[in-house]
Amino acid sequence: MKLSLKIASIFTMMTAITILLYLVSSNVMVDYLYQGEMSRISGISGGVINRVEGEEEKFIGKVKDYAVTLETIADIEEERELDFREKLGLYDKFKEDGIEYKMLLSPSLEVQEIYGAKEKLAISDTECTYLQEVIIGLIDEKKPFTQDIINTQDRPYWVAIDTLKSEKSSQHLGYLIGIKAIDQEMLASIAESMGKDISLVTEIEQSRGVNTQQSQEQEIMIVYNEDHISSYFELKGKHSEEDYYIKIMEPLVVKQSTKKNIDLFTTILIGLCIIINLILAILIEKLVVKRIVKINRGVNEIKNSTNLSERIVVDSTKDEIGSLENDINEMFEALEDANESISIKESQYSDVLATMTNGFAYYRIKQDEKGRYIDGICEVFNDALAKLVEVNKEDMIGKYFTEFLDNTYMGAIKLQEVFEQVSSTNQPFIVNQIRIRENKWVDLSIYVTQEGYFTLIVNDVTKLKQYLTEMKYLAEYDSLTNLKNRHSLYRHLNAMRRVNKPFVIYFMDLDNFKTLNDTVGHVEGDKVLCHVANGLMKLSDSSVCIGRVGGDEFVLIKEGLYTNQEILDYGEEIIRVVNQRFEYALYNFEIKVSIGVSIYPHQAVDVNTLLKYGDIAMYRSKKNGGNSTYIFADAMMEDLEIEARLKDAIDNNEIVPYYQPILDIKNEKIVGAEALARWKKDGEIIQPDKFIPVAKNTGYIVDIDYMILERACEFCKQWNEKGVDDFTISVNLSYRSLKKSNCVETIKELLSRYNLKPDLLKLEITEDDVLEYPQYIIKVLNEIKLLGIKVALDDFGVGYSLFNHIKMLPIDILKIDRSILLEVGEDTKTRAIVESLINLAHTLNLEVICEGVEDAKQMQVLKAIDCDMIQGYFISQPVEEKIFGECIQYYNIGRSGKNII
Repeated sequence: MKLSLKIASIFTMMTAITILLYLVSSNVMVDYLYQGEMSRISGISGGVINRVEGEEEKFIGKVKDYAVTLETIADIEEERELDFREKLGLYDKFKEDGIEYKMLLSPSLEVQEIYGAKEKLAISDTECTYLQEVIIGLIDEKKPFTQDIINTQDRPYWVAIDTLKSEKSSQHLGYLIGIKAIDQEMLASIAESMGKDISLVTEIEQSRGVNTQQSQEQEIMIVYNEDHISSYFELKGKHSEEDYYIKIMEPLVVKQSTKKNIDLFTTILIGLCIIINLILAILIEKLVVKRIVKINRGVNEIKNSTNLSERIVVDSTKDEIGSLENDINEMFEALEDANESISIKESQYSDVLATMTNGFAYYRIKQDEKGRYIDGICEVFNDALAKLVEVNKEDMIGKYFTEFLDNTYMGAIKLQEVFEQVSSTNQPFIVNQIRIRENKWVDLSIYVTQEGYFTLIVNDVTKLKQYLTEMKYLAEYDSLTNLKNRHSLYRHLNAMRRVNKPFVIYFMDLDNFKTLNDTVGHVEGDKVLCHVANGLMKLSDSSVCIGRVGGDEFVLIKEGLYTNQEILDYGEEIIRVVNQRFEYALYNFEIKVSIGVSIYPHQAVDVNTLLKYGDIAMYRSKKNGGNSTYIFADAMMEDLEIEARLKDAIDNNEIVPYYQPILDIKNEKIVGAEALARWKKDGEIIQPDKFIPVAKNTGYIVDIDYMILERACEFCKQWNEKGVDDFTISVNLSYRSLKKSNCVETIKELLSRYNLKPDLLKLEITEDDVLEYPQYIIKVLNEIKLLGIKVALDDFGVGYSLFNHIKMLPIDILKIDRSILLEVGEDTKTRAIVESLINLAHTLNLEVICEGVEDAKQMQVLKAIDCDMIQGYFISQPVEEKIFGECIQYYNIGRSGKNII
């Protein structure tokens, strides 16, 4: 068919399609009008939903405000024994707030009081009883606040339930319930303000169209007919006797007026379309078709002549067809240039292959008589590949691919399978990390680039292979000591457990390593760890596996069954290997180790439990002085039992403060006390050495510290109010408590709450706590001192106590540990040491308190060497608050010089 006939046919068909589309579109547009009406009603519905939700939020806000007010009033009424609700006019406010009912329930869910609005709805007794039952069912003790909608047969209600608790004692006071009806009166108010038709209905009308949309996270049902459109959204609640909907109705004003205009406009467009198509058909025939035929004739003449230097004749008309004629001539010029460029590119291609860092070869596929790929003949082989496989590239041209493989370590590749995969799937054949020479590894890829040829690309990954080997080693071994790491030890233990092979775990932790590390630095500390690891490796044999699980913790696993004595003897052998002296500058340390032992399968069958038992036994060794071996026993589970009971003890206020007096030794007058935590359970006192270490390990120490701190502030304030103006209180704060982000703010709040002068509070810390995180803890201590609070360094003389730490720390008081004072009354050397400590502390403007004074002779010696204050059993053991007054009576009033408790 000629082009002119095709164009005529196209225009005729386009005219028919256009008419059909106009007719269809007119009907579609009418339907779109409904969509517009639905969008409009959806927007209106969103506004109504916002208004209804606003009413609900006002109601919930009032209930919450009442709850807060009632909680506050409850504490006031309890203190002053009066009806504070009446004085505040709360009953009148209940009548005027627009909420139909407010109920107060006791904690046992019994109705205590019911408050009604001034103009409340008439609710039947049956409905009122039903509402109470449903509301009680909604109460969840775990939720402080609950809200819902209850639909009864008469009307829907909003319900809000707020749990009442005393602000002071946190005692559960009961529940406040608010009930507000969702009625036509409320909706009429919204309708009047918005100028819309809004009503409360129980059914959705049946009409021409129904649609569901989302608005404000609320599902809306839209119903429309010829005259009007309505939207419904359901009032959903957990308990419904009846379905209720809020209905918004609007007339279809826009749709009716627009449809007539669309019909008229469509008729006019159809007529214009027919006329325009006829005119276009005539013009295209004259202006386009004839010229295209001319261009086609010229192109065919050039093509048949194979002379690309010839050109078609360009007419003088400057339009798109004229531009096409010029473009065709430019194309022929480009073809000429391309022919010249191809030969240049061929030479450049050879240069690129020569400079490629990846190995590259190009093979022509050889087939058998059945057309199967059996080999390849090399046509291109670049320098990089020749260097990689250590051959001459000229020698490889014309050689078979199998010969190339035989010249490497890749002879195991089955060529036939490779060709079948590549030819059948059109996917490349890729082998990663294959060895090509003794110390060379490559990634090899074979691609079919065109019919009858394939390309070989070889990438050198030798360095990557070496890196992966190193990473695999690091995944199994500790990078510092080259011992097995935690992951590798777990795998070894599980492997032995799977075959039920008996073994013994020696769980080791270096004694006082943290102090050594902080003293000489982490670099020297790492040398110590490596030195210990090298010593342990001397014990390694086929039955022994050694690893480092982190920090200064090591694990030795010994296969076999042994008696307890044999296990302990081997532990002593480990200790002998580890016990060596380490000298650094002026320091001389002896490396010691605490060992805990667990036994498989005698004590446990899973790895985690065995390691846990070993850890527990190791801490028992540390507790008893360290540098020893302990086999886990059930009695060691005491710490675990304490851990399990400690949280309940804190919650039940079983941790209580005991107070040990602090005596001004010069004036023989009690000037303060140290608050110490005791666990009081069923009349029995659990000593702090039993539960404080567990509390520190579990983090419960923070709760204990702040509880004792608050009780101590209250205690100190009581004595100030009794006339002992200079009475001070000392409280221990652990590293975890100091590290808490709001530590300083909490202390400030307690001082403010009890109106306590900051200089009457002293906070005691230990060197170990500070050295956990010295920069941060020192920063916190400086902030505490800015409040006016004094800081004391406790237990000085235990472990590696250094005056360098005293210089570094922002302290006001030095407390010398009782272990130094044991022989101060008998031994002149001890006396000289203590006197030197006191004099040096005084030089640094520090007060000195000596702990653990147990007899009069010690007291007299300390008084003679100018000690400031003392505490200990000679004055009084730690006592309960009610007994402490007797100490004040004896020392500050009776001036007695003997231990009275």
